Amino acid sequence: MRSVLSYLVVLFATYCVLAGCAWRLKVRPTTEHVSVLVTSGLDCKTLPLQAAAVHKARSLGPTIWFVVGEVLNDTLWSEMSEAEVQVRLLNAAGVDAVLMGPEWLRYGGGRVRTLVDIGRFYLLAANIVDTVRQTVGHEFMLRQFGGIVLGATGLCFDSSAIEFLQSGVMFLSPSYVAPKLTVVLRQRADVRMALMGEGAYWQQEGEYHLIVAPSGNRTSVLAPSQKPEMIAWYDLSVAAGAVSTVGKEVALDGYKPVSAVTRVCDSIASAIDSQAALVVAESQVVLSPSVLTRILARTLLVEQQADFVVFDTLGIEAIKPGIITQGMICRNVSRIGRLVVLDLEGRRVRDLLRVPGRVVERRHGIRTQRLAMRRTYTVLTSTEFVRRNPELARCRYQMIATPPWRIMASVLRRESGL
Repeated sequence: MRSVLSYLVVLFATYCVLAGCAWRLKVRPTTEHVSVLVTSGLDCKTLPLQAAAVHKARSLGPTIWFVVGEVLNDTLWSEMSEAEVQVRLLNAAGVDAVLMGPEWLRYGGGRVRTLVDIGRFYLLAANIVDTVRQTVGHEFMLRQFGGIVLGATGLCFDSSAIEFLQSGVMFLSPSYVAPKLTVVLRQRADVRMALMGEGAYWQQEGEYHLIVAPSGNRTSVLAPSQKPEMIAWYDLSVAAGAVSTVGKEVALDGYKPVSAVTRVCDSIASAIDSQAALVVAESQVVLSPSVLTRILARTLLVEQQADFVVFDTLGIEAIKPGIITQGMICRNVSRIGRLVVLDLEGRRVRDLLRVPGRVVERRHGIRTQRLAMRRTYTVLTSTEFVRRNPELARCRYQMIATPPWRIMASVLRRESGL
């Protein structure tokens, strides 16, 4: 009798388990909702309001904030802090991920790694790598919302940018990194997204559910609003592997600025203004572009021990008589870009020197008429000079860490005795 009861108990338990499994199979899959907010650029006037909109979205449910487009668009702030100011602003606002473009390499690959360490967001660029094929920023990101995992990567398509000529940095074709990325994100993410630059089109876009880009007219593209007073807000619905989106533009004037972000903006602006207002020298005469360029060239020839220093005066403007501040020099001299060192054969150096109007300084003892055509010479110039001269388009260069405006400020300060 006892064995019969035991058999009946086991039979009943089995029936309950099978019935429960069958019930689960009949239940419709749950739908997960995620809000995706997309902005472009970085502006202290709108950033506190954008942060307020994101805070509101996060109070309503899972939310992620992407930034695409030009972020390092304030020359004075970028140059004086080497992009650290922008990173701290993005940290304060609570941004989740930023698309990394070539402009982030403006201050060198090593500097990008420092900025990545400072940042509390993902700087996405899967195909910008160093010499050992390690990504300079972040390859991808994963974020879990309820029962789904959202994965995103960033891809750069501007292979012609001169920032990729610097030593220690490489550009890989998006198609080259695609197979690995696709496998990883398929394994780990339910929703796959790719952040891309302006005008980019990729044949393998179909591997991703959604594309985040500065602009686009396809339904799968999440783009920021083209109106500065609006923010793009997309509601994602995910059910059984299917992803649908509903987009809208929300007016920022309906939000109260986040005070913490406003305080950071004001603090940074005050600090930069104080640095910019520092007096470097006082000039009684006009400092012409050619004079300023020659001062910089002669200083670099001595300090960097180069064979040649070659510049043009395009971009630099004259400085009027009166007080010269750090901000004036930074805005003016930063137009030439960063200082770089090239190793060029004599025949290429000769071609550079033949162009009239260039400021050329050479090491003592070198005669331009007797250059050894096969010998390698060290030539110091600027990134903007390289950009304007296609014959240098394939020359790898070493970047000098000190920005040119600091060198110019040091020289003028020393000469004036301040």
